Amino acid sequence: MSFRSNSAIPSVDALGSKNLYAISLADSDDFVRAKAEFETALRLGPNQFEILTFYLGWASTIGEPERRAQMVDQAIRLNSNFPMWSVRPFAVAYFMAGRYGEAVGIYKRSSPENMSGVHWALKSGALAALGRTEDAKASVKEALKRFPDLKIQGIVISPGWSDAERQRIVESFRLAEFPACAKPAILAKAEKPFHLP
Repeated sequence: MSFRSNSAIPSVDALGSKNLYAISLADSDDFVRAKAEFETALRLGPNQFEILTFYLGWASTIGEPERRAQMVDQAIRLNSNFPMWSVRPFAVAYFMAGRYGEAVGIYKRSSPENMSGVHWALKSGALAALGRTEDAKASVKEALKRFPDLKIQGIVISPGWSDAERQRIVESFRLAEFPACAKPAILAKAEKPFHLP
């Protein structure tokens, strides 16, 4: 009996390397090449929870918000007891696809201490977009208690957001009555200034 290795099945390390390379390209705003690398990794490992999760972290920035949310659905089907670290990318994916109820539901799986300022703001914006005004205001109040300098402009000047994502953030955060303008010191550090409409 002979044993042959199946060279057509990529190793987890090879898939991880593809993902890391794609992430580094996306971090450099090279979204065209990043998408190609993510697609290759996804083609090689279509049912790999980690590949889906890392790709969906960038899919709406690359211009595919609905697909990003579908990847979350698929990742949750693969692992309904998904790890805590995946709450953030899952919630952002649902938020950017306009699936606000699901974004709020995902955030319920995280403790308040595990949420960054951006995620408090996204949760507040999602609640406001759902018409849950009082819940949104309470969430904004808690966010500002934890992160007093959190402002819409301070969030949207961060690199890695697409124009469509920035627009969705501004609209929903304004519904939540989030403070708008960042301090001049924060704006001075921005690579790409963003003026609120």
